[in-house]
Amino acid sequence: MARIILIEDERLLLKTLTRFLEVEGHEVRAVGSAQELGDDLSCGRFDLLISDIFMPGFSGIDVLRKLMESGCQEPIVLMTGEPNVDTAAEAVRLGAFDYLTKPVTQDKLLELVSRAMRQHDLVKQRDEARQREMALLRNLAQIGEQSSVLTHEIRAPISGLHHALSAVADRLSMDQAVLIEEMIQRLERIEDLLNSTLSFARPLDLNLCEIPASELIVHALEHYPNVDAGVIRVQVGDGVVLRVDAGRMEEVLVNLVQNALDATENEGPILIRAENGEKGVEIVIEDGGPGIPDDKKLEVFELFHSSKATGTGIGLPLCRKIVESHGGTLALHDGEMGGAAFHLLLQVP
Repeated sequence: MARIILIEDERLLLKTLTRFLEVEGHEVRAVGSAQELGDDLSCGRFDLLISDIFMPGFSGIDVLRKLMESGCQEPIVLMTGEPNVDTAAEAVRLGAFDYLTKPVTQDKLLELVSRAMRQHDLVKQRDEARQREMALLRNLAQIGEQSSVLTHEIRAPISGLHHALSAVADRLSMDQAVLIEEMIQRLERIEDLLNSTLSFARPLDLNLCEIPASELIVHALEHYPNVDAGVIRVQVGDGVVLRVDAGRMEEVLVNLVQNALDATENEGPILIRAENGEKGVEIVIEDGGPGIPDDKKLEVFELFHSSKATGTGIGLPLCRKIVESHGGTLALHDGEMGGAAFHLLLQVP
C-alpha cells in the first residue's frame, strides 16, 4: 500500500479523508499545515501527496512549487472547495498530477489514489530500468575499450571449434551429423551475440553527410527484396533531408523495419513516414501488428531483453544509441494502425 501525506486545515475533513484511505490499507500522515511536516516535506518521504490549496501561511501551490523545484517525481494532488481556472492552470503548469474539487467523496478519492499509484509505479519502474541500464552501459563501455582484445581471445577459439565440428560432421552418418549441425548453429548464435555486444560497446565514430530521407529509406528497404509489394508503404514529405551517418542510420531503419515485419509475420501493413516538423525531421515506422502492452514498453530498449526466441536484445538499444549519438530521440508509441510505432526525431541539417 501507499505512503500518503494528507494536508488539510479543516480538521473534520482531514479526519474523514484519513479514514477513507486507512480503510484501504494506506499509511497516512495527516497534518493540518505544511509547516507541521518539517523535513518530511521532501522527495522520497511519500508515494503520494494530497494537499488543500487555500491554507494560511504556506498554500498548496507553495507545497507543489517547492517539491517540483527539488525534482520530485511522486504524484501530487491539489484540492479545493473554491475552483478557479487560473489556480487550476497554475497547478497543471507546475506539474500537479490532478486537481480535486470539494466535496470529496470516498469513491472519487480512492479512484484518484488508484490512478496516482499506477503513475507512481510506472515512473519507479522507468527509473529502476534506467539505473540498471546505466550500470550496464558503464560496464559495456569498459568492454568496448578492450573490444579488439576480446575479439581475438573469444572469436578465435569459436572459429576454430566451428571448423573442427564441420570437419567431424563430414565423416559421420546423417543422424550423427544432425547433432553436430545443431552444435554449429549454437556456436554461430554465440558468435552473433558476441559481435552484437561488441558493436554496441564500441564508441561510435560518425561520418556525417546530407542525404534525402527518401534515398535513405530506399537503401534500407533493399535489404528486403522478398517482401511482397504493398506490405510496406512509404510516405516522404517534400524536401526532407537528413544530416546523418548514412550507414549507421540505415542500420537503424533496417532494424526497425525488421521488427515491424516480425510483428506482422511479414504480412504488414507497415508504414514508413518521414516529414519535416517543428523540432526537426520525424521518421515514424509503424505496423498493424498486435502492439506492445504498456507494461512492456519500458523493456524494449533494455539491453539483452528480447521477446524473440532467437533475439539478442541488442538491436533496439543499439538503434537508440545511434539515434542519440546524432542528437536525436527514439521513442515507442501506440500506432494509428493498432500496432507499435517507433518515432525517430532528428535535427535538421
